[in-house]
Amino acid sequence: MKRGCGVCVYVLLQAVEETLDKVVRLLAYIADKDLFAEFYRKKLSRRLLFDKCANEEHERVMLQALKQQFGAQFTSKMEGMVTDLQLARDNQQVSLMMLPKEKETRHTTSRLFFSR
Repeated sequence: MKRGCGVCVYVLLQAVEETLDKVVRLLAYIADKDLFAEFYRKKLSRRLLFDKCANEEHERVMLQALKQQFGAQFTSKMEGMVTDLQLARDNQQVSLMMLPKEKETRHTTSRLFFSR
């Protein structure tokens, strides 16, 4: 059963990648690519900040396709946003993991000072 589920996810991911490739090819016909980049960057920032994107992997696939089509400079700011958000989430996880340990250390230290 799980194997079939994995196949469904793979097929879905392939379908999304094919759709994204078609969109990127369509962008080749747009005259003002900088205007598109500005709108995409604004919408991407809202999706990332408000956690509205369905899958960050799809965002990365889209950025990779845009990068191949238009160059690294076209997507550098957008890739930076995705990377910064991932780093912030990682740092938050580390901080949350350290928080209970820090409380234990303070509690134990305060007991040592006041037990005498």
